[in-house]
Amino acid sequence: MHIGMGILKKEGLGRHADALSAYDKAAMYFENLGDSRRLAIIALNRGVALFRLNRPEDSLVALAEAASLFQKHDDHGGLASVDLSRGEALRLLGRDEEAVSMYKRAFNRCEKSDDQGLLASIAKQRGGLLQSLGQDEEALRQYCECASRVEKMLARQLQ
Repeated sequence: MHIGMGILKKEGLGRHADALSAYDKAAMYFENLGDSRRLAIIALNRGVALFRLNRPEDSLVALAEAASLFQKHDDHGGLASVDLSRGEALRLLGRDEEAVSMYKRAFNRCEKSDDQGLLASIAKQRGGLLQSLGQDEEALRQYCECASRVEKMLARQLQ
């Protein structure tokens, strides 16, 4: 789909404001089609673009919309991605303890979807935040969890 490729190209180039505009256009398109699954993905991507534009409050609003849509589809992986992004937005707001909790919730949700790559990413983000908070022992556990998930992902690819 050309809409998706254009958005990804803009995000990859760091043109988050342009990507945000493209997400808005795509949202109108999929809303007219009644495709709430794609609307959830777009809302998630809007939330990510907004926190990359240093607009964490707006990001949290978009992510709440994404969570509501993913919930309707019982999409644990989508909800985990939303919570991971919420954690990033909360970090930008200096709400580190809430971010730690959000990463934990993301990890718990993601375990239901068994997405090893996302589990690794969540553990890495949580480990980095815990390390910055001086909780080195727990940070190390998270980094080990990340490594374990990467190993599982690679083992599956080699099968």
